[in-house]
Amino acid sequence: MRLGASIRILGVLTVMFSLALLVPLFVSVFYDDGQATAFLYSFICIASLGCTMFALTINTRRDVSTRDGFFITSMFWLGLGLLGSLPFLFSNSLHLSFINAAFESISGLTTTGATVLTGLDDMPQSILFYR
Repeated sequence: MRLGASIRILGVLTVMFSLALLVPLFVSVFYDDGQATAFLYSFICIASLGCTMFALTINTRRDVSTRDGFFITSMFWLGLGLLGSLPFLFSNSLHLSFINAAFESISGLTTTGATVLTGLDDMPQSILFYR
């Protein structure tokens, strides 16, 4: 298994995922719902992690095998679910535990529709958009 190449690809995918956080950041700024810092901090953390993963493995071989592809897919889904919980954790209005935030993130990514959140009618617009 080519771990360096796998981490490099995961770094690129993580940076691409961080860019998706800019949309709810703009929604938060537009609606002035007070959640912009949660999305900004999440963007910075996730983009920094992805850039670091990419930078540390920039000189590795680029070819990957099928086995590496399965590893990358598995780790990306796991990482995506955990990193996607950051806006819920950084939010000043939700007060979710890590487990509940991870559940919200993973249920959103898998589009199950399950939620642990209550009072959806009074929730900030950017959180509803992100969810």
